[in-house]
Amino acid sequence: MQKMKVIFLASGNQKIESIAPFVQVQMDSLAEQGVEISLYRVVGRGIKGYVTNTIRLRKILKREQPDIVHAHYSICGYLASIANLGLKSSVVVSLMGSDMVVKLPLIRFLAKKIWDMTIVKSREMYDRLNVAKARIIPNGVNIDKMCLLDRDDSRKKCGFEDTKQYVIWCSQIDREEKNYPLAQKAVDLLSDKNVVLLPIQDAPHHMMNVYMRAADVLLLTSKREGSPNVIKEAMACNLPIVSTNVGDVEWLLDHVEGAYITQGDTPQNVCECLKKALTFMGNSTGRQRLIDIGLTTRSIASDIINIYTDICRTK
Repeated sequence: MQKMKVIFLASGNQKIESIAPFVQVQMDSLAEQGVEISLYRVVGRGIKGYVTNTIRLRKILKREQPDIVHAHYSICGYLASIANLGLKSSVVVSLMGSDMVVKLPLIRFLAKKIWDMTIVKSREMYDRLNVAKARIIPNGVNIDKMCLLDRDDSRKKCGFEDTKQYVIWCSQIDREEKNYPLAQKAVDLLSDKNVVLLPIQDAPHHMMNVYMRAADVLLLTSKREGSPNVIKEAMACNLPIVSTNVGDVEWLLDHVEGAYITQGDTPQNVCECLKKALTFMGNSTGRQRLIDIGLTTRSIASDIINIYTDICRTK
């Protein structure tokens, strides 16, 4: 059987990595299972960047004639839709939690009429989109790369003090939906000078494994999410977790020892969960939960390949 030919479409405007780490992980896992895959990085912003990328991508699609164009985030889905007009490639679009906040009517129209399949990350997103051609496939985690590094070595690499406990918070502090002020207020309520809130911004992805083995707790305070990758990466590292109840977090962390979901989004609620997590003093059971629910990269890659295959058979 001839290899399936897929072009991944993703933003190339990252500060550190060339593309979002979860996109690279997904590409690698598909390639390992025999998909012929290449990447188109959308570099540039605004109308000029959009037009330039549309023209450039259309030339590539005409030349390469891939079976599938797989776009990540709605903006890349719009680009793929226009560039592929009149051509034979099928369009698959992966949406994230932030996509569902704005322009939902446009996304729903494209998902019904233009895109061959839309992948969403949680049941909440699926219900909100409410189209037949949609599937729930969360991003997976490469548990070989997000592994159980030695804790003492990891703390030394991060420069952590032995007498302090570190709560890591992983995002850009200026992103309103990530709600860093809530994290600050909750940690302040602990009134413990030996607990350090450490925002991890713009770190190379390979360092996330080190931070998650060195830290005492991962804190997520988002107002909205789809299926947060940072939660799954912390699970792979058996790091205790405190999270607001967003996206599919409740399902991900079901029966995970050392994981605590807040009952409200107030500093007091988050602080109470932090107290429990900081006194847990050990490995969580998140890694085994990931394996049990099939969120390793290999399992997710198989699910995506099944979608590609079904689309190609139908056409």
